[in-house]
Amino acid sequence: MSVPPRQIGDSVLSRLLREAIKQLGGMSSILKNKLSGNPAIMPSTKSKITYDSKGLVINGEDLTKEDFGLGEVDNTSDADKPISALTQDALDLKANILAPTFTGIATFIGSVEGIDKAMVGLGNVENTSDIEKIISASTQDALDLKQDLTYNYPVNVISTATNATVKEAYVFTSNVTLTLPSTPLSGDWIEVSNLSATPSPIIARNGKKIVGLEENLTIDTAYAGFRLVFTGDSLGWTIIGQ
Repeated sequence: MSVPPRQIGDSVLSRLLREAIKQLGGMSSILKNKLSGNPAIMPSTKSKITYDSKGLVINGEDLTKEDFGLGEVDNTSDADKPISALTQDALDLKANILAPTFTGIATFIGSVEGIDKAMVGLGNVENTSDIEKIISASTQDALDLKQDLTYNYPVNVISTATNATVKEAYVFTSNVTLTLPSTPLSGDWIEVSNLSATPSPIIARNGKKIVGLEENLTIDTAYAGFRLVFTGDSLGWTIIGQ
């Protein structure tokens, strides 16, 4: 149902309309044209103000927000206002409180809570001074390739069959067999000395060559001593310092 038009004239609504125009700093050109001839608002003219279900009607034309220079205004309450473009631009320059991500240089003042090392790309860093750092895996790998400057290798005096360990010395005191390691690495070594007074102790090759031959080595000289160094599968163990 529509509300029948009602003429207002110099009524309360007319006074309110004049006050609204005053607060807005004047009328738009569109509004001036609509008010032309209205004695209630512009006494020198004659105009008819009514209202219907849509609002104010002046000379048969609806009064709209454009008439007051407010064409861009949305009829929403403050609580329902959306985030404006400029507000969103400002928000985009802020970090989230929960799991923030920072770019560039962040400066904090006072006490900062809720930020941990992972949020600044340091999740694997331990809070220890340089002097208290443990030996890293890479450092240990490098150390494993080194020999102590004051290294004293074990010397084994054997009188029974024995399995050799790399980087150790073996002294025969009887006619027995010393079996070489089965999986030596290039550069591994053992030292042997024959104090058995017999020229027949045996060094068993254990699947690797000795001086390029697929044969066990017999120490055929009493009191002989030398070092065996593994050079690789092609030549196997070679004799140094005979």
